[in-house]
Amino acid sequence: MNGIPRLIASTGEQNLYSYLDIIYANERVSIFANLTSVVILTSLYFGTVSELALVAWGGVWIINSAIQYWARPVYQRASGYSLSQKVSTYIAIGVVNCLCAGGSSLLFADSSLPHAFYIQALFISFYFTGVFTANAYIWPFYLASTATIILPFIGVSFMTEAQHAQAIGVGLAVMWLLVSLYANRYSFTFGESIRLQHERGELLAQLSVEKRRIERAHKAQQFFLSAISHDLKQPLYALRLLTDTQRNDNAEVHALTNSMDKGIDDLEKMFDSILQIGEIEAEQISAHPEVFEITELLQSVHNTFRLIASNQDLYLRAVWFRTTAIKTDRLLLERIMANLVSNAIRYTDKGSVWIAWRPQRHCIEVRDSGIGIAPEHLKGIFGAFVQLAGPLPQPDSGVGLGLAICQRLCGLLNIKMTVRSELGRGSVFTLTLPESGFNPPQDTHVDGRGSVVQHVRTPTTADRADEYTV
Repeated sequence: MNGIPRLIASTGEQNLYSYLDIIYANERVSIFANLTSVVILTSLYFGTVSELALVAWGGVWIINSAIQYWARPVYQRASGYSLSQKVSTYIAIGVVNCLCAGGSSLLFADSSLPHAFYIQALFISFYFTGVFTANAYIWPFYLASTATIILPFIGVSFMTEAQHAQAIGVGLAVMWLLVSLYANRYSFTFGESIRLQHERGELLAQLSVEKRRIERAHKAQQFFLSAISHDLKQPLYALRLLTDTQRNDNAEVHALTNSMDKGIDDLEKMFDSILQIGEIEAEQISAHPEVFEITELLQSVHNTFRLIASNQDLYLRAVWFRTTAIKTDRLLLERIMANLVSNAIRYTDKGSVWIAWRPQRHCIEVRDSGIGIAPEHLKGIFGAFVQLAGPLPQPDSGVGLGLAICQRLCGLLNIKMTVRSELGRGSVFTLTLPESGFNPPQDTHVDGRGSVVQHVRTPTTADRADEYTV
C-alpha cells in the first residue's frame, strides 16, 4: 500500500476533499505570489549569478505555476479523476514550488549583490509564512514543504561570512520548530472541525429523510382517519337495524337484542374515543382560545351530569367562592371535565362528587368519595383501555379511553393535570390552567340540588394521599 492511499484512508476521503477545496480556494493568489517572486528575485540577482542557472530556475517556477493554473479543475472534483490523482497532483505541484523557493538559497549563495544573505532571509521568511497558511491544514504536507524551504537556507547560513548569519540561521530553525509544533495541533483541530462538519451534514441529511418519512406517515394517518370515521360505523348502523327488526315480545329474544344493543353502543363509543385520540395526535384538533367565565363552564358540566348523579343517589356539587374569566378552548376543556366527572360518578357508589374552582391556585378540581385508586395503579390510569374495577355493576362501563383522551387534550391546552387518591376514600383530579383574565368577586356556590348555599364541608379525600402528575 503506497503513501497516497494510506493518507486517504487515515484522513478520510470526504475530509481530504474539503482540505483541497480550502487550500486552493485562493490558488490565484498563490500563483500571483510565485510569479511575483520570480520577477523580483530575477531582477535583483541578474548579473550577480550565472544567468543560465537563473533563467533555468525562474523558468521551472513559471512553468510549474502554469501547470498549477491548468490543473485547477483537478482540485474542483472534475469528473474522470480519482482522489489519488488529485492528491498526487497537489503534492507534486507543492513540492516543485517549495524546491524552487528553497533552491534559491543555494542558487544565490555566491551572489555579489550587497546584503544578498539578508534579502534571501527576508524572502524565505515571507514564503515560509505563505506555505504555513496554505499547508498547515495537513501536517505531513506542511512538514515536507517547509523543510524543503528552510533547510537549504539554514545550511547556507553556516557557510556564509555575512555578519550574524549563523544567529539568523539558528533563529529561523527555532522558529520553524515552534511553528511546526503549533501546526501539528492546528492540523488536528482543523481535521476535527472538518469531521464534525461532515457528521453534522450527515445528521442533517438523516433528519431530513426522517422528517419526510414522518410527514408522509402524518398524511397517511390523516387520510386513514378521514376514511374510517364514516366507513367503520356503517356496519354498526346495519347491525343495529338488524337487531331492531328481530325485536318481539319473547323475553329471551328481548334480552338478546338488548345485549346486542349494548355491545353496539360500546363499539361506537370505542370507535369515537379511538378517533378522538387519533385526531389529537394527527393534529386535526386544534385549540381555539376564547375568554369566558369559569362559572359558566362549571354550571354547564353540572347540569349535564346532575340527573345521572341523582339516579345513583349521589350529590353532584359545583363549587366556587370567586369567579374568574379565563382564556382557553372552552369546548375542549369541557370535554376534559366531562370525562373526569363521568369517571367520578362511575366509580362512586355513595356520597358526593364535587366540581370546584380554586382561584388562588388557578385550578379546577373534580373530587369524589368513591373507591379510590391504589398507589401501584396511579401511573397506569392514563393509558389506553385501562379500566379499574367499579364498586357496582355499571350499565355504562366505558372502554378505558377517557383519561387517555384527557391527557392528550391537556397537553394541547397546556394544562397540568394531577391526581391524588387513597384507596377506599376517593380521588381528586386537578386541572391547573395557565393564568389569564380577571377575578371579579362572587361569594356563592351551587350544590347538586340547585340551591345556593354559603358553606361547604371539606371533602373526605385525605390531604396526604398518593399523587401522580402527567
